[in-house]
Amino acid sequence: MASSQSSPRELSNSIVGALLAHVRRMGGDASVLRLLQEAGESRTPSELEDPNNWSGYEETRRLFASAAKLLNDRGLGRSVGEALFSRYSSSGVLELLRSMEHPGEVLRLISEVATKQSTITTMECVEVDERHGVVVAQTKEHIKRDQLFCDYTAGVLSGVPTIFGMAPATVLETECQRRGDRHCLYQVSWDPNTAADLAAQVQFMRTQITALTTRFEALEQMASELASVADVDEALQLIIERAGVAIRAPQFLLAVRLPRESLLRIHHVGLQPNEVAKIADEVLADPLDDHAGSRLIVDVTSSAHNYGRIAALYPERYRFLPEEQKLFLAYAGHAAAALDTAAALGEARERAETLGALFDLATALSEVGTVQAVAERLAQALLDVADCCQAAVFVFEPNDAMFVCQGRASSDPQGSARRRADGFERIGIDRFVLDSMTSNPTPIAFSGPVGPTGFGEISKVAGFEAGIVVPVVARGRLLAMLAVEVDYRALDATTQSTGRSRLDGIASIAATAFDNAGLLDEIRHQAGHDPLTDLPNSRLFEEVVNKALANAGRDGTSVAYLFVDLDHFKRVNDELGHRAGDVVLVEASVRLQATLRAGDSVGRLGGDEFVILMPRATRVDLETVVGRILENLERPIAVAGTMVQITASIGVALAQTGDTGDSLLRRADNAMYQAKSEGRARCCFSA
Repeated sequence: MASSQSSPRELSNSIVGALLAHVRRMGGDASVLRLLQEAGESRTPSELEDPNNWSGYEETRRLFASAAKLLNDRGLGRSVGEALFSRYSSSGVLELLRSMEHPGEVLRLISEVATKQSTITTMECVEVDERHGVVVAQTKEHIKRDQLFCDYTAGVLSGVPTIFGMAPATVLETECQRRGDRHCLYQVSWDPNTAADLAAQVQFMRTQITALTTRFEALEQMASELASVADVDEALQLIIERAGVAIRAPQFLLAVRLPRESLLRIHHVGLQPNEVAKIADEVLADPLDDHAGSRLIVDVTSSAHNYGRIAALYPERYRFLPEEQKLFLAYAGHAAAALDTAAALGEARERAETLGALFDLATALSEVGTVQAVAERLAQALLDVADCCQAAVFVFEPNDAMFVCQGRASSDPQGSARRRADGFERIGIDRFVLDSMTSNPTPIAFSGPVGPTGFGEISKVAGFEAGIVVPVVARGRLLAMLAVEVDYRALDATTQSTGRSRLDGIASIAATAFDNAGLLDEIRHQAGHDPLTDLPNSRLFEEVVNKALANAGRDGTSVAYLFVDLDHFKRVNDELGHRAGDVVLVEASVRLQATLRAGDSVGRLGGDEFVILMPRATRVDLETVVGRILENLERPIAVAGTMVQITASIGVALAQTGDTGDSLLRRADNAMYQAKSEGRARCCFSA
């Protein structure tokens, strides 16, 4: 049983259509249905009569043989061939043939004309004048030539003069491949001075008008369907399936790329899946290769975009008519117009999605309260909004003119593992570049070590070699920079513009978010730190102590609390003034921080009282740190043109079961007073 999907594309269904039309004339629709049943044909009459479809040789041969038996007509082949041109009197091919002015010109192009009906038989005109022609037909060796098709070919050749309103030609087959000859040879003769009978001419004209109307309606229907199709791939498939409306061919391929897309969209008819990619590459190659005329390839281009190409394909040695290129170009114009509409809809949809994504990002960032959280949220958002694989967010620290990477994201779960572990978490950028980024915050491309000074370190920290950096600036201050793994230089101008617009939109939202978060961080910092020394104040230090006690309770580790009080500090204020006293306090805080281990904390309770927290400290650790504190604080301090020497009394309390921050503070405070009572400039441990 044959189907339209599985049938070999060897013979045009214009042949089958002419056969069914003949059977219908002789016996009505019932005879057509009986014919299909006896031939074992599962396709519907409408499928078989569509000249844009193709069938296999054996399927068509069975239909001809069954029809000849059904109608008891041994001359059926010739009758069907003679009626072919009247049935398709306004098809695209016949319109081209009619423009050639007389039968001899048609016979000269018989090889190209034959390809419109068969991919298994070649035809060639070896002799022609204004009244006579000799045509050679040769079917592929693996095909067994059938007498019905020899007769059909003779009938078609006899109908050539009727294209020009003449009487049918006389055709004699003097050599036949079926009889063992190398080929079939047809002698074709016609009289230019004769005309077809009036009834035939009228019928020909009526058929021509009907076919023209049908073709116009098909094109109009296709345009209407394309206008209503929302899915791009569905529209492309419709375009390639209806390509036969323009010209006849067994295979078609459409290869296009929409604006802002890197993916090539390929649709085809009649090709095997394993050959599609190769043929698409050949169709898109420059310069064009039409395989000696067996491929008709045209650009699908509009005034706005060049999308790609559409191709009609015949087997090697078959040819297209020269005039068919005009028809195919016109059809490609229809396809380009449809793609313009699809591209415009896609652009509008993309713009709406971008605005929606930016709005969602702005809403999400408004709920984030810290610079760190803003950086992390931004890095994740960049993957979707900027359509990139990896992203990083660097926060600018103006005091030391350094960027700190505080947010990373990757669409690949293994992305973080690919990041080079060089330890580059803080990076410096050339001062000139910093000034340029602040004054002109536009996207900057970078590629590894190449580019603006310092950008090479971005690739090391972010984990990708090439990308785009977008400065984040608010109120004339550089706050951060966004780095994404997108090489917009490799994309077309439209895609570059869209991508950069998205990044600019993110940068604007990020500027507000970082500015607000920075102000909140500053307020939080001020609320928890001593304004003179910038050390944690008593409230914040209490939180630090309580957290350390909770961790120690879970881990079974130690916590040491040190209370440091400067000796005779009141004399400094009284003798040198409070400004001098402030200098001494700041210097003391610096020296205390310099003595501590990593992980230790120091805070200022007020006046000349400092506290230190040492988690996981052994007795040796405590003795070492205390010795350094006493030694460092005793070194003279230059204040107001004089040298001031101070000492400190230190009390140490080791956390015990049930201790709280307050109880530790009290015990360390008592130990400190014990040190003062024993002569100052020393340390005592709480019992």
